[in-house]
Amino acid sequence: MEIKLDLKADALYIKFQEGKFAKNKRIDKDTVIDMDAKDRDA
Repeated sequence: MEIKLDLKADALYIKFQEGKFAKNKRIDKDTVIDMDAKDRDA
């Protein structure tokens, strides 16, 4: 797992596993998850 804080963008990035991005999934107004082609966290 990798965690990055971007103070300029006021964003926190958490990488759970390596993967190729396919689409986004919005969880709520402040949370977006990148997904792979098999709907797993990318």
